[in-house]
Amino acid sequence: MNIFLLVIVGLAYFSLVIELLFFPVPSVASTYQLGYKANESSKKTEQKGKIGEVKNWPIWKKIFLLGLPAAINIGVFIFPIIALLFEMPIQQNQWLFLFGILLVVLGRILTFSTALLIRNRNSQKGDDFSLKQTGIFARSRNPILLGMHIMILGMLFIFPNILFFFGILFYFGYMHYKVVLEEDFLQNHFGESYMNYKKSIRRYL
Repeated sequence: MNIFLLVIVGLAYFSLVIELLFFPVPSVASTYQLGYKANESSKKTEQKGKIGEVKNWPIWKKIFLLGLPAAINIGVFIFPIIALLFEMPIQQNQWLFLFGILLVVLGRILTFSTALLIRNRNSQKGDDFSLKQTGIFARSRNPILLGMHIMILGMLFIFPNILFFFGILFYFGYMHYKVVLEEDFLQNHFGESYMNYKKSIRRYL
């Protein structure tokens, strides 16, 4: 087993677990949040637009259009660990291999540092959140997700696999859908200030 690769992949997933456990940044468009049905006690903003529509889907629709895709995405993220443990083929081109390692490292740094920045300023719970427009958010509206995309793309360079490739395409598409839902929420919540921000800053990069 490639010890260097084991260390890099191990640190990447260890940092991801630490982030999710101790510095999570909740999203109104997460599968967990969307699973709850909108009601009178829900925030008024969440009852408007696309978020409210999804929350009111019947349970069977939520299972197939939210639960199943979420399970597929988990499988996509677990694949590199499985590939490493079962010693599946890795990238033979040294430069592509190192490029993949670089993407994994950069992706984790971007996501983890952004999560720390957000949680340092507020809890991101309930109404305790604000529209971020400075720092990394002056370059990308979704730096956390961008970092995750960069990381998983780096894993593809390291573990070239056709099923992994199509799984990542599915992941990109589904997460883009979640971003659209969240943008609709932010537009309803922050109004013109978000619209101006949206016009001046790219969605990803």
